[in-house]
Amino acid sequence: MYVFENFTSLDQHLLYQPLLGIPATGYIPSRATDFQITIPCKGKEKGVASLSLGLQIYDRHHRLLRGTPIKFRLRKQCEAFVTSSLCKQGCRNGGTCNPHGVCECPQGFRGPLCDIALCNPPCQNNGTCISPSKCACPPGYKGAFCEKAVCGRMCQNGGHCLPEGYCWCNHGFFGDACEYSRCNPRCQNGGTCTRDHKCVCSAQYSGQYCEIKDDTERPRRSKEPDSTITNKVVRKPKRVAGGRKKGRKNLEAKLRKAEQRLLKITARRARKWRLSPEDQRMVSKLTLKAETESLTLRERRYVIKLLTRMRSILTSKDKTKLLRFRKLIRKWKRGPKRSKRKKRLKKTRKPVK
Repeated sequence: MYVFENFTSLDQHLLYQPLLGIPATGYIPSRATDFQITIPCKGKEKGVASLSLGLQIYDRHHRLLRGTPIKFRLRKQCEAFVTSSLCKQGCRNGGTCNPHGVCECPQGFRGPLCDIALCNPPCQNNGTCISPSKCACPPGYKGAFCEKAVCGRMCQNGGHCLPEGYCWCNHGFFGDACEYSRCNPRCQNGGTCTRDHKCVCSAQYSGQYCEIKDDTERPRRSKEPDSTITNKVVRKPKRVAGGRKKGRKNLEAKLRKAEQRLLKITARRARKWRLSPEDQRMVSKLTLKAETESLTLRERRYVIKLLTRMRSILTSKDKTKLLRFRKLIRKWKRGPKRSKRKKRLKKTRKPVK
């Protein structure tokens, strides 16, 4: 509860009694509210006028809050003028002209003619307040306070509209309204969909949609001895060139999965972290790109730099993901290791007759 008190003019030859745009006593609103204080000069002579204002605030138990009452002393420069000319244009939006020639505005409006509307909270995204709690929104935004972005078309296939005005598509879909599908059905078991509508499978999985689990168990060595004595020089089988390529593909798939996770974490917490508008745009752009293709090394370094800057507010899980992403990038830069081919002599014993 609030109470305005001692709201009086100290120079009554220059200033009329001040006027409040809200009741002098009432309950504190649940959110911020603007109101107008009218301080009319008499206009008979020029000078600096003073006025006093006191404010008391009580809690729900009707106890005076600590730090109150608050006392103000304000000053206003008054000029000589003809008071009858102030309301010549007429007060708008339900305002009334008082005997002093000043418009008294209803709650929600202010200005000399009560022609300026007040919106609480204020209009967002360059919206214009046209009446209390109603904003005229620019193209691309909607809502009572222009807080919602408008996508050109309704997002399909589970996508949702971002505040920037475009659709956030689920994995495997793309387009302005997420209407196109790259891999349908979707890649399974952690597989990644590429631009050419093919699934890149993670380790131990294969198939068109990564639906087949590979048998990676090694064959057991036979315990039966050979029937003849042999001294053989057994060479390791040559590595197939495709083995390194497969390892490179698996590493790339892990990198893509890791960068997608980090970008989604950053996009969800962009507002909480208070990122700059430029960083927010860059994160949104990279998140969309990561859904369809791999990021460049420069873009990956940008993600690491951004998250390192926010390291103090990252959770332990997020820090672990960031560390794993760094290790994957270092491994990706080194490339697959080439092992030296060595000859080894394998002797078999002759069975005793």
